[in-house]
Amino acid sequence: MPILKTGQQFSSGDQVTSQKLMDIADLATFEEPADGSTIIVNNEFYNNGQNNGDGKLKVPANGITGNELLQDATDDNNRAVTTDHIKDLNITTEKIANDAVTSDKLEHINNLNVLGNVSGSVAAPVPVEIKDEDDMGGESSSNIALVTQQSIKAYVDNSIPDTSQLLKAKCTFDGTDTNPTVNDGFNVLSITKNADGDYTVTFDNAITNPVASVTALQAQNTNTMDASIYSINQSTVRIITGTNTSGRDDVTVHLIVF
Repeated sequence: MPILKTGQQFSSGDQVTSQKLMDIADLATFEEPADGSTIIVNNEFYNNGQNNGDGKLKVPANGITGNELLQDATDDNNRAVTTDHIKDLNITTEKIANDAVTSDKLEHINNLNVLGNVSGSVAAPVPVEIKDEDDMGGESSSNIALVTQQSIKAYVDNSIPDTSQLLKAKCTFDGTDTNPTVNDGFNVLSITKNADGDYTVTFDNAITNPVASVTALQAQNTNTMDASIYSINQSTVRIITGTNTSGRDDVTVHLIVF
């Protein structure tokens, strides 16, 4: 269908003049497209019938769809919409589909950084540094940085006391028994009753430079009972219990060895 309606009509035998040729273009108007869906002629009218249009082409509401945009993946120059054609601040949140912005489209950040907010109030996300320091901030002492899993493990491992300071042996036994048995024991092989108030505890595994503490529990006599270490080596510890007034006597004993 014709797009332009010329401003001059010719009849058979009419003389072609320069003016008539000029009128063809100068007085031409656009024809109204048949469907009016993509582009229309601006021929709006007031309620009183006065023509308010300028006769120029315009795009109707919702007139351009994806079908009307040029698509040519082989040549960027043939793509219809470029950044220059988008008005500043004219893309709103509602126009961005859910999950449409991928991580590749986000601003690249430095290694060992994550996006977060450490401002103390509502703010846009910024890079937050991840520090890999085994002393957990002793080097930088930052109150806004994160730490790596390896840093946490190293810090905890280094905070555990040396194994030489850990418990090496322990037990509780009733000294009134002829053959005392080990209760709540750890690294204790046996207990030998040498005489009343005199016991030898044998370790299951030898202990280098052992240090022991012993306590007399549940004293049977009126006088306060006491327990002390008579001797100790890497294999055994000898314990004496009793009072200053009555001498050696049997009691319940609790032993710990470091």
